[in-house]
Amino acid sequence: MTKRLLINVLAVGFGCGVAFAEPGQSSTSVAIDPSLFREGAIKRFSGTHDGWTYVCDEVAKMKKRFCSLRTTAKDVTGKVVAALTVSTGEDGRPAALLRMAAASFNEAGVEVTGLVAEAGGAAPAPVKSGAKPVAKAGAARVVRVHPASCKAEVCDLIWTLPPDHIAALSGGSGLQLRYTTPAPGVSSLASALKAGTNATVVVVVPAKGFAAAVDASVKPMP
Repeated sequence: MTKRLLINVLAVGFGCGVAFAEPGQSSTSVAIDPSLFREGAIKRFSGTHDGWTYVCDEVAKMKKRFCSLRTTAKDVTGKVVAALTVSTGEDGRPAALLRMAAASFNEAGVEVTGLVAEAGGAAPAPVKSGAKPVAKAGAARVVRVHPASCKAEVCDLIWTLPPDHIAALSGGSGLQLRYTTPAPGVSSLASALKAGTNATVVVVVPAKGFAAAVDASVKPMP
């Protein structure tokens, strides 16, 4: 799947009100303002492929479809530690919105690395917490992201998806999230300055189902 296809499919701006649901709740997406259209003018459809869910709003009169893709990342115990939505930013480029608990990482932020296939065709395997990063110098881009906003102890981190992150979701092994937990009783700033004394967590946003979800979102409405 190409970057152009992804841009065409995910025509949703974060400013349009993409919403996340807490674990265990149903998720909804407000891609467009329904009050601007007559009743029945907007048709919604959705589906799930493995760990990825797509939600699309189609306006037949405008011949436009607005979609977003969502998944979660789990730690080694199976606990959901992050929710990810992929759509299109206000600048028209593919973007990602990561939602995590504010207390889960320190002020150093979160490192995001695309687990892309190497020259031999094999994708690198996810690493365990505390291990060295998977990405080799020059092989994959590491993007460090920080909260754009935090509310009710939950933070939203937003970044533009570089080509290797898209490739990692489309045909690689997903995205690796690497962050350091704050030390108990220590301020987040002090924790960031003494990251070596705190726990390093590495989790993977799975790629399985992403390409299928994108393909399903461009097909005619069921």
